[in-house]
Amino acid sequence: MLKKIFYILIMMFLLVGVYSNVLATDTYTTTTTINGVTVNWQYELNDSNQIENLKCINPSDLTGNLIIPSTLDDKTVIGLKNEAFKGAINITSLTIPSSIKTIGYKAFEGCSNLENVNLGQVEKLSFNVFSDCPKLTKITIPKTLIDGPGDVNNGVFTGTTNLTSVTFEDGSTVIAAGILKDCTGITKVKIPNTVTKVGERAFSNSGLTEITLPNAIKTIEYKAFEGCSNLENVNLGQVEKLSFNVFSDCPKLTKITIPKTLIDGPGDVNNGVFTGTTNLTSVTFEDGSTVIAAGILKDCTAITNVTIPSTVTKIGCRAFEKSGIKEIVFSNSLQEIEYYAFNDCSDLTKITILDNCTKIGGFNIQPTQDTVFQNHNENLTIYCYEGTKIAEYAIANNIKYVYLTKNTDETTDDNLKDDEETKLNNSNINNNSNNTNAETSNNKTDDTTAKLPIPQTGEKTAIFIVIAIVLISGVFSYFKFYKYKDIK
Repeated sequence: MLKKIFYILIMMFLLVGVYSNVLATDTYTTTTTINGVTVNWQYELNDSNQIENLKCINPSDLTGNLIIPSTLDDKTVIGLKNEAFKGAINITSLTIPSSIKTIGYKAFEGCSNLENVNLGQVEKLSFNVFSDCPKLTKITIPKTLIDGPGDVNNGVFTGTTNLTSVTFEDGSTVIAAGILKDCTGITKVKIPNTVTKVGERAFSNSGLTEITLPNAIKTIEYKAFEGCSNLENVNLGQVEKLSFNVFSDCPKLTKITIPKTLIDGPGDVNNGVFTGTTNLTSVTFEDGSTVIAAGILKDCTAITNVTIPSTVTKIGCRAFEKSGIKEIVFSNSLQEIEYYAFNDCSDLTKITILDNCTKIGGFNIQPTQDTVFQNHNENLTIYCYEGTKIAEYAIANNIKYVYLTKNTDETTDDNLKDDEETKLNNSNINNNSNNTNAETSNNKTDDTTAKLPIPQTGEKTAIFIVIAIVLISGVFSYFKFYKYKDIK
């Protein structure tokens, strides 16, 4: 038994050794001369015999204009290693050859005299590549750059506070993730018309005061403008999708227009698009909008009233969750309200929903569970028509409701009267509510501002029949009287 265990251990050690050898990467060294200075290099080779992870061993010896070689030992250089030139305090300008596609983190961190940078045709920049470079004031981002540091604590230029001018090359298609994160000196940026996507954290904590997105941009990823404390004006162009926290913690952003092209929001996540932007008080949905995107006004506590275009057919999940809205009216175009749309709206007391809304928070699946108005104000009242799906929803979930009266001659939304006679079903009103209307003898109550009701079709018919009977009886009596008046 002990012998078997011994053999097993031997095999395990052999396998570990083989695995380690497979993972191990050979490191090579070489030297070149730049500006009369001997430069010591260290690098690795990939499967295509190209140099990756190139690193300078003596960066403090470099001076003046640094042109990184595109080849070493007759091999193409395609990538710079982490901290490749960190602390090269004497270089004043930098040229990256077009062969280099990736630059590792902190590659030029602390290059305190670096003033000019040509990024060549780089495709990926990691975090802190040019951090703490105080003399770097301007830079051009090549159109080849599509990948940045992304969801990390720092951006490419974190700490480079004097960077005030950034140009995105014409033909760019992506604003790379985290590319201008923490660039507090950047106040304005022009984005090329060819850009289709803004990556996560691309401008977060930057000094932007305004931003105009070209119509080609369709997607803005999470936290793209998070923490832009000076951002006041935003033009969203024709964006179609906004992720969570895109404009979170932007205290100077007080108003915004949501384009009709926007159909997709952050959805069922913890935060909304504007979470933490507590001074946002005015939101306009563009005419022609068909969808109120999921989570679009989630956590917007300063929003009290919103006008919804008559073209809207769907309210996305969590669209108004934890917002400050007090009342809202939807037209007859509305067909669907997704789950949690009005959760925790503690100030919402009046909502109008008409007949065509037949999908309500999965109501057909769980008819007795409120999945739309959870934790609602005790005075929340749904204004609706009798017999509609939303009326059934209110009844099933013990939510106050008021029946609207239709003018049956016309069925358009314009013919709905705000102050018509209503029927109030008191069986669904919380008995402890101080705002419940008194029940009348026929179980009907009038709204305090109600006008006289317009006679309904059934009422008109009954009146006509009574009048006809009276006329016929009169005619019959007349002829009967004249027929028998001479008979004694």
